[in-house]
Amino acid sequence: MPYYPGTRVGGDPQGVNQPESVKEITNAEWNRPIADEEGNPLASPADAFAPGARPQPVLLASFIVGDPVEAGVFPLGTIPGASIILAAGYDVQETFVDDDDDSATIGISLEGEEFSEDIITAVAIDSEGDPWDQGVHQADDVAGLKVPVDAELTITTDGNDLEAGSLTVWVIYIPTLPDVEV
Repeated sequence: MPYYPGTRVGGDPQGVNQPESVKEITNAEWNRPIADEEGNPLASPADAFAPGARPQPVLLASFIVGDPVEAGVFPLGTIPGASIILAAGYDVQETFVDDDDDSATIGISLEGEEFSEDIITAVAIDSEGDPWDQGVHQADDVAGLKVPVDAELTITTDGNDLEAGSLTVWVIYIPTLPDVEV
């Protein structure tokens, strides 16, 4: 299997499909804010609900290149319709490389019926800012995005085959009620 999709929503251990090499997340770790490379916590969207802040639902999924991965679309999990995204990003544990000159592109998006939104616009591995190098990266321009229908979180690769790389994607969202006609 060239990649290992695995998802967790909230603190629910159901649906985890990870190899032994991927660290299991405990409930205590689950509700902790995302930290930068030095371990300094970043502001958590749940802070907006303080005092008594509660964690919001989180979709957490991993993409791990084992054997070379050909270009394609790889599903990671689903965000329910009528949700509002608070924040999204990804943590690259192993820098991505392709089988040639690192010109392969990688993108992360949400795809649903008559709905498509880039979380991370597809860019080449060797793009300015090193978006696919080891470290924590935050998605821009997704806070407040309403997901009108159930949408699959996907990673799309194009160009050269990927030879190595691994990341964990996180999307923090608020499930809301569907739009109501008045």
